[in-house]
Amino acid sequence: MTIDAHVHIWDLDRAEYPWLTADVGTLHRSIDFAEIEPQLAARDITGAILVQASDEAGDTQVMLDAAAQHPEILGVVAWTPLHVPASEIADPQALAMRLTVNGVIRQNGSTATMVFGVHYLVWYLSQFMVLNPGDVINTGTPAGVALGLADHPYLRAGDVMELEIAGLGKARQTLVQA
Repeated sequence: MTIDAHVHIWDLDRAEYPWLTADVGTLHRSIDFAEIEPQLAARDITGAILVQASDEAGDTQVMLDAAAQHPEILGVVAWTPLHVPASEIADPQALAMRLTVNGVIRQNGSTATMVFGVHYLVWYLSQFMVLNPGDVINTGTPAGVALGLADHPYLRAGDVMELEIAGLGKARQTLVQA
């Protein structure tokens, strides 16, 4: 099975997207999963993870509705937009990170322990692609994922996850069955 882990859909009639303005061209329209399905099939991709880049509840519902209608959607991942200018972060390599699940600390780390620093990652990736404001670079996660814990406490519908990165903000999500 091949999974495309970066599929975006949105419905301009159901959610607000402050970044999605007419000047972004062809993206300034509703995009439905049915439009993306043929492209995935042509590349022999049999599953997709939808990525949410909005903090609007309507956007979450669009994603969950699509997942309910299309069995090839294996999950929905949400990103919380961070509205903190880089100039307000003194040192991106000194940010404390904490994740709790149902109030229990699962991860407690810092960007100081990253294998490659933030500035290096941005420089390196810029050699191969154009990075735009708001782009997300996945770098991994601090210790504490379920697979590495003795009882493997995997996430379930109803679990509440709370993430905080010092100086950047907090995000809270309640998991639902897709």
